[in-house]
Amino acid sequence: MTLRQRPLYNTLRGAKERCYNPNHAAYPRYGGKGVRVYAPWLEEKGKGFLLFESWINSNLGPKPEGCTLDRIDSEGNYEPGNLRWSTASEQNYNRKKGWTKNRNWTRKLGNMWCGRFHLNGKEYYAGSFSTREEAQAASEKMRAKLLLG
Repeated sequence: MTLRQRPLYNTLRGAKERCYNPNHAAYPRYGGKGVRVYAPWLEEKGKGFLLFESWINSNLGPKPEGCTLDRIDSEGNYEPGNLRWSTASEQNYNRKKGWTKNRNWTRKLGNMWCGRFHLNGKEYYAGSFSTREEAQAASEKMRAKLLLG
């Protein structure tokens, strides 16, 4: 099987296009905002792809059905520690104003902060708190608990 036939090849190629090709339709939201691909993954002659593929397989596992690669911090780069598999609806929530890099959404209601997050297309409520930081921490703790089972 050639590198181009491997399942993750187009995933990395798409990220590179969005980040480095000014003619790509999505470039203004990626490369135009300074989003980059982790430098070792850009190495020539397939070496970068093999590093990318190895990291994804070791850290994220195989691509789940209906998911694509997503940046946890939508303002951050395509790099280790900032990637996960997500559904299209999860990625849309991640893009919306008000979402933080941890995908917790906080909203001030009166004098309280409401902690919420989305996971697998469902919205979860983590409670109301006096500070935004407390709301975010509670949301992340609840999200992690759900992910770990």
